[in-house]
Amino acid sequence: MSLLTENNRQYYEGAQGFRGNGVLVDFTTTFNTDLIFGSASPSDVDYQKNNFKLYTSTTGVPGSWSETTTGYSVSGNVITFTAPPATGLYIVVQLKKLDGGNYGSTTADKAYGDTVEKNYGSYAYTKLEDIVNNFLLAYVGPGKLIQDVKRTDVIFHAKRAMQ
Repeated sequence: MSLLTENNRQYYEGAQGFRGNGVLVDFTTTFNTDLIFGSASPSDVDYQKNNFKLYTSTTGVPGSWSETTTGYSVSGNVITFTAPPATGLYIVVQLKKLDGGNYGSTTADKAYGDTVEKNYGSYAYTKLEDIVNNFLLAYVGPGKLIQDVKRTDVIFHAKRAMQ
């Protein structure tokens, strides 16, 4: 079943922050949306496949953020830097948004796209497949309310209930 596991910043802003400590090189994002990584370099054609941008700042003050385009790779939802980020360095992963997000200083630096908007409402609906699976698990089987039933019969009645 779908659960909202993101905090407000991740869900509404599409951003997650980290702090460098001079030791760690791996940072794991916990968005409901998986990171898609083509390339770190904007000159690489695969860079456009990315559904996020990575920003750093030494102060964390608005206007001080710059896009990071070298020295990292992504596997799954883990961002790995080639060298540990400096102690106290602010790091933000910004999923692409229609308004470009809050971290790019120029139009080219902003994270334009629709990744964040595609995630809206993901927690609000339960799939029919989940309802059917949960019903079969809870009520059908030896020693349960219904001994045996065809899955197609359950789907039929679930659809009728939705009507």
